[in-house]
Amino acid sequence: MWLWNPGRVRVVYQTECFACVRGIVPFRLTGSKKDYIAVGSDSGKLAVLRYDEKSKRLETVHCETFGKSGCRRIVPGQYVAADPRGRALMVAALEKQKFVYVLNRDAQENLTISSPLEAHKSSMVVYSLVGLDVGFENPVFAAIESSYDGKSAQSAKILVFYELDLGLNHVTRKHMASIPDTSHLLIGVPGGGDGPGGVLVCSDGLVSFFSLEEEQSPITAKLPRRQGHTEESILISSATMHKQRGMFFLLLCTERGDLIKVDVQWEPEAGASALDLLYFDTLPGAAVSMAVMRNGFLVAASEFGEHLFFQFQGIGDRATTAQGITSSSGGKDDDKGLFEPRLEHSNLTLIDSVESSAPILSWKVADFFDKGKNDILLLSGARSRSRIRKLMRGFTVMEMANSPLSGIPVGVFTLKSRRDDEFHTHLLVSFSNATMLLAIGDRVEEVRDTGFLNDISTIHACLLGLDALAQVHGGGIHLVQADKTTSDWISQDGEVVIAAAHTTSQIAIYMSSGDIILFELDSQSGALMEMDRIGKVDITLGDLGATPCLSFSPCLAGQTRSSLLAVSDGSSKVVRIFSVERKGPPKSIAVQALPSTARSLTIIDATSSTGNFCLLVGTGDGLLLRAQLDVLSGQIRGKRVRYLGSGAVDVFRIS
Repeated sequence: MWLWNPGRVRVVYQTECFACVRGIVPFRLTGSKKDYIAVGSDSGKLAVLRYDEKSKRLETVHCETFGKSGCRRIVPGQYVAADPRGRALMVAALEKQKFVYVLNRDAQENLTISSPLEAHKSSMVVYSLVGLDVGFENPVFAAIESSYDGKSAQSAKILVFYELDLGLNHVTRKHMASIPDTSHLLIGVPGGGDGPGGVLVCSDGLVSFFSLEEEQSPITAKLPRRQGHTEESILISSATMHKQRGMFFLLLCTERGDLIKVDVQWEPEAGASALDLLYFDTLPGAAVSMAVMRNGFLVAASEFGEHLFFQFQGIGDRATTAQGITSSSGGKDDDKGLFEPRLEHSNLTLIDSVESSAPILSWKVADFFDKGKNDILLLSGARSRSRIRKLMRGFTVMEMANSPLSGIPVGVFTLKSRRDDEFHTHLLVSFSNATMLLAIGDRVEEVRDTGFLNDISTIHACLLGLDALAQVHGGGIHLVQADKTTSDWISQDGEVVIAAAHTTSQIAIYMSSGDIILFELDSQSGALMEMDRIGKVDITLGDLGATPCLSFSPCLAGQTRSSLLAVSDGSSKVVRIFSVERKGPPKSIAVQALPSTARSLTIIDATSSTGNFCLLVGTGDGLLLRAQLDVLSGQIRGKRVRYLGSGAVDVFRIS
């Protein structure tokens, strides 16, 4: 799921489906402000999903089983259509079977779904399915079908209308109409006072309008064609509709990426009278799905290459367009049906794109650039969108602000003002001999008189308790309360703080002597109390250039302190796990050998998937060690090592 922010499109939610999604359609109950998604897949179930704003994820509202799993020709799921008023869903198979579900809501405004109503027809193949806008009359669905019963030498395609009688709770074939054998796509036309209703049937080089009334003849218009390609077939790959009060139009995308605008001329009493087609613009490639957003953007999802986001600059004007115009009424516009594709868009402006490597046609893994590590090169795309891509490990990041600094930072820390804040409010930047605090808002700017020590280098900074901020420096710990009162813990006998770690109420610091000192925040007084000291238990600082690293385990649900502490001195090739529970003195409970010296380590919470913590250790020669850490005993098992590159690996916990 994507969300448009001014100037940028970002992914707000994605999840593994563990299924092949075959059909998907949105719908909304009448009078509701909440949208739902109906999904047909190879699971043999119809899933109805809803996006929850609080949890930022899709929730399953209903999951109705109707057949076996797998992509089978007679098991529904290939096609899913919804009544535009949100009263019914139809799910169909490639052959024979169709089910209709009646949608409603209970007294608590929750969506309810009925048992399936059958609309089967033996020896019939389905090519397209759509729900039609009939206002508040009985819901109607349209399908392109053909028979293969063998009684005739050639099975012609037919357009079939299915009506759901809400009073009798029964589905019937309302009527049928003959259509060209090249028909392949159906598009619903607005009705119920917003338009004439009915359906557009797309076939090779033609667009036809069929009304729900049997006595009304179809209205057909030719598709505009490219200059020099008058003999080739033209098929429609996707379509979308834009509707406003008093007007609507449809956009069709051809297999070559040409966008065709369709206007339906109609009168409230007489219905549709003509079709006007206009060449609109050309996309880099054919879109498999399109959608027009309410804020004036067009989303074009492609099977080959990037997904594109456009902004409308115009809606096409027949009066000022000299080519690419056709009409069902014929006449003077017939000789204007040819057009030259525009190299630059006239009605659309490309705003952003979402990268996609689909489809991957070939790939190679080798050290192409002689950097001592393997690279992954992909060959993807089609025609003008063909690409050779290099895959790199990491996350895509978006730059939010850019502020010049007066020196080279040695550390950066993000801070919240209070524990219950949703977002971080400050950015602490540490230099070799100074510290700078920046406020994060519409602008990033330096703030002063914050209670922090600005004339020393900061080793670690964190939020303790509800609203206390801790600044760890070489000489000790500086604690800043919410009212800007401060207190300090100063190291003794010339010891220097080298590294630190924290939880919501604990701080551990690694001293130059090799000792580890544990602190806890007193919940009553707000003071930082020294609790325990871990002596030199087989831990020596060793090489003066070594950098110790340590990390607390995450706090479990309902707890405010951690019970495990992972430590590496940065010179010996081991990581030790210490128990730091209150019921006894700290003690070493597990040791993990490393392939090389540790540069960084952290413990993340993986209890939801594995039931254990996950220990991650990055080394100075490019290795990442991952192991499971037992939540209760602290024992380490399931070690795995991966080579990430020739550089040092730093790991950080993101919360």
